Formats: sequence, C-alpha cells, structure tokens
Amino acid sequence: MNTNGFSITKYHNTSEIYSRIDQLIGQPIRLVRRSEMKNYLDAFEQKYASSKPVIEYTKKFIPGGVQHNLAFNYPFAILSLIALAGVLFLRESPMIR
Repeated sequence: MNTNGFSITKYHNTSEIYSRIDQLIGQPIRLVRRSEMKNYLDAFEQKYASSKPVIEYTKKFIPGGVQHNLAFNYPFAILSLIALAGVLFLRESPMIR
C-alpha cells in the first residue's frame, strides 16, 4: 500500500531521461530514402489495414477523421481499442483477438 499519500510510488531519474533526450535530438535527422518509402507505406497499409476504413469513414464527420494530435498521423491514424495502465492495445494487436 502507498503510504506517502501520492499515487506515484516510483520516480524516474529525470536528469538521465533529459540527458538521453538531449543526445537523441542532438543527432542529425535521418531521412528515409525515397526508394524505401514505398516499402514502409506498404507495410503500414498491410499491418494496420483495419484502421484505414474506419478513419476514412470518420472523415465524413470529423475533419481529418480523428481528433486531437492523431489528426496529423501519416499516412493515417492507427485505432486503439483499449488503454490500460498507460499501454495502448491496437486494434490489430494479437493480444486483443
């Protein structure tokens, strides 16, 4: 049982996290080669095939098909069915079936 009165019982080392973020954003941007982009997009279309028709349908009612920060996902947003303890279970997730 948590005795300190707060729901957080374990605190991360934020200095280490910020240091790792600084190292990451300090690296040069890595571009995807045009010759490889089609492979990525095809794999995305195949892996998340059930999300695309739902997003296309919702575009009739919601600008962009989704709300908030998901509206800018390319090539389309991925649907999630459940959010549990900070984990999103995707519609295509084998754990859901």
